[in-house]
Amino acid sequence: MAEHRNFLWLTRFRARHSIATLLEDIDGKIKNIQLKKNRYNDLSRLGSSSSNPYTYIPFRIAPLFVEDNADIVGIEESKDKITSWIHERASSYKVVFVVGMGGSGKTTLARQVYKRVKDEFVCYAWIITSRSPKKHKVLSTMLTKLKNPIDEPTPQTFNNFSEVDLMENIRNHLQGKRYIIVIDGLQVKEIWDSIEHTLPKNIGGTVIVTSQRSDIINSYGHNNNVLVHHIQPLSDDKACELFYKKAFPETKMCGRFNGAVQEHLTKMHLKGATLLILMDIIIMSLSIIFNLFLMTRPVNSSIKRLSLRPKCAVGLMERSKSILQRCEGLPAGIIEIGQSLSNSEKTESEWKRVYDNIGSSSINGHLSNTVRVLSMSCKDVPHYLKVCLLYLSIFPERFPVDCRKLVRLWVAEGLITTDEQTNEVEQIGEGYLKELINRNLVKICENDFDGRPRSCWLHNFMHKIILAQSRDEDFCAICTENTSEKSRRLSVQDLNMPLGRFTSARTVLVLGGARAHHPIMGGFYTFPENINFLKVLELDGVNLDKFPIAISGLLLLRYLSLRSTRIKVIPDTIGNLQYLETLDLKYTLVRTMPEKALAKLTKLRHLFIYSYIINNGYVAFDAVQGFEASSKIVKLTKLRKLAFVKANHELVCALGSLHGLRKLGIIDLQRKEGKNLCSSIKMLTNLCSLSISSLSVNECLDICSIDCPPPLLRRLYLKGCLEGLPSWISKLHDLARVRLKWSKLKPEFNPIDILGSLPNLLELQLLDAYEGQHLHFFAGQFKKLQILDLEQLRKLKVIVMNNGTLPQLSKLIIKQCSSLGQVPKGISKLTQLKKFVVWDMPPSFQNKLKKKGEHYGLVRHIPHIEFLTPTGIMI
Repeated sequence: MAEHRNFLWLTRFRARHSIATLLEDIDGKIKNIQLKKNRYNDLSRLGSSSSNPYTYIPFRIAPLFVEDNADIVGIEESKDKITSWIHERASSYKVVFVVGMGGSGKTTLARQVYKRVKDEFVCYAWIITSRSPKKHKVLSTMLTKLKNPIDEPTPQTFNNFSEVDLMENIRNHLQGKRYIIVIDGLQVKEIWDSIEHTLPKNIGGTVIVTSQRSDIINSYGHNNNVLVHHIQPLSDDKACELFYKKAFPETKMCGRFNGAVQEHLTKMHLKGATLLILMDIIIMSLSIIFNLFLMTRPVNSSIKRLSLRPKCAVGLMERSKSILQRCEGLPAGIIEIGQSLSNSEKTESEWKRVYDNIGSSSINGHLSNTVRVLSMSCKDVPHYLKVCLLYLSIFPERFPVDCRKLVRLWVAEGLITTDEQTNEVEQIGEGYLKELINRNLVKICENDFDGRPRSCWLHNFMHKIILAQSRDEDFCAICTENTSEKSRRLSVQDLNMPLGRFTSARTVLVLGGARAHHPIMGGFYTFPENINFLKVLELDGVNLDKFPIAISGLLLLRYLSLRSTRIKVIPDTIGNLQYLETLDLKYTLVRTMPEKALAKLTKLRHLFIYSYIINNGYVAFDAVQGFEASSKIVKLTKLRKLAFVKANHELVCALGSLHGLRKLGIIDLQRKEGKNLCSSIKMLTNLCSLSISSLSVNECLDICSIDCPPPLLRRLYLKGCLEGLPSWISKLHDLARVRLKWSKLKPEFNPIDILGSLPNLLELQLLDAYEGQHLHFFAGQFKKLQILDLEQLRKLKVIVMNNGTLPQLSKLIIKQCSSLGQVPKGISKLTQLKKFVVWDMPPSFQNKLKKKGEHYGLVRHIPHIEFLTPTGIMI
């Protein structure tokens, strides 16, 4: 009986202990929720009409109080440009969109233009829209402003009018009059639709719209009445000038605010939309070293006023450079940080503290205005876009993210919403990314030749905001010793960090760019064996020479990248990963794949196994190293991208079964297999990119028997001898890029004759592709071509460009055309040409193009002319 009582007591004790533990856990979660609530309390009231002084509207009114004689940095050219648009089209209705990310100075620019030209119009009004505007309120405000055009807020007298009544009154009031209306901070397309339909299309009717959303403009298509100005980041010089003027206002070297207005703006601690700035001091104190920025005379007086010791000034100078790099030319951030530093000690330690806190939620104890503005940009983003935006926090600051890779990661993570009938989730993902870019939340780092984004990143301030939100919502985390063991998505930026404790992880990204800050000190990376639920694994550039056995046990894996490692062999156990959708083995030493194992990966959509060998800037014929595969690869019916696979008879004949292929790269094609390949290509009706390489530089490509080429083909790469340019190429009206390499076409098969009529061709490369002595571009040819690359055409002596040809050409490359004795005839007529690259050409050719050269007058209109050595070094 005693033993029984002891057992009951022990059982109850354990139960009570479990309950107590559970209650503590619940209590901890409640406290965590309360902390998050308090943290976002300010942000949740940004759009409200509460008494909080940091509301949305004060951020927008700052530029309205800038005096005409104020010194505004960096918008002079833009102001003149928009003013000229208004004056040049004075007799027609026009809409001018000023677009840029939050804090870029859209309102300031629009206000300066408005103040300059408004007296030329009979009616004028400035309308500020809120984050969640109502049509009735906007129309009512517009009518009130038009009938009482003053800058101060006016009483609303049309509240009882219906929307239709308001629209009719506005139209009647403006009919037959010249008017200018500014719609500031437009975020909702439906609001603009109502306004645009209301306004009469009078002679001289002008509307200026400031917005972060480019997609509102895109709905117009090509409209001559719509003009768009995209706000660009401040240049380094302008950013420097702006920063030091705000950091050292005691110089008193520019115009002032009216006293009452300045007091009001200071009280509001406005973001830098004011762009009212004061002159540079620290750079002036170092004029001997940095005499490119300021003059000598103000230096002595400035140093006396500030009493900065030279050593201290040098330290502040270096710290200011770091601060400006993080601001990335965003005026709001530069101004706010400058204002903060103007009230702080002029010491390097204090400036370092500010630098470390750039992009954080507070400055001097108050919620950062820049953070507020950028946070508000994220507020109206739909949920399906918000999770994709949060995902970008997994990458380091200023890390160029490959756009196609990013979409594949979104797909693997299940962030792309689609119905079961839609297979092309990548296209939906590309639409998501485009929408984020159009909302100015994501910046394009590099564009592709056709204007589509190649890589992207977040502005430093936006990255800080997204990273904080992601951390608070447990969306993803930078892997550190303090990271929660329950984190699902990990960004590994220190390869010495043990991952074995993160057993709940679903995503692990190790990125080559991040490792630059945390290099491995010898040894090889060892992947942990107890992270069994991973769906995404990125080991880009990790120091690996063997395939980690632990990966074979990740049965839920959907995305695997071992790019830029030294792995040579893929084991048969890769077949265990039957949910795998992306296998990226670019720039590895893998040359074969286990056939049976590969055939089991039936969900595979993207298979990349290749590398490039480039020596001193020159690409050899066999530079692309692909992999061997058999006809069993056709079991992968969901494949969308396959590159680069070595051709063999069975494979070439079977490729036509992969009807879903969008991209195909095939190498080592023998001439006798050309017709078989043509038969397969005719079946690939969804193909967008096709690359074909012959077995050797002297092996001919027999690919002329395609009577019905893939209609969606946009990129065509042919490498190897051609007896003639295939006639089916002329049917590819969507073709945007053509690269012909080592084609060695005879003079009677001039490629210009066929390629010149392609209506949408944007880029053309001819590398040892033509053996004729003349290339003649006739009027009307290549109407959209932007890039022309002529390389190793060693017999070419004359290039003639008739008037009316190549009207859109912006970049011309001439490389190793040793017989070419003179600049292309007619180059002076190419008014859109912005860049001319002369690469490894004879000195006699180069000297004619330099200043005082014989042909300099023909190319002096080209802004950028580069002369490169054989290794690609500029001279």
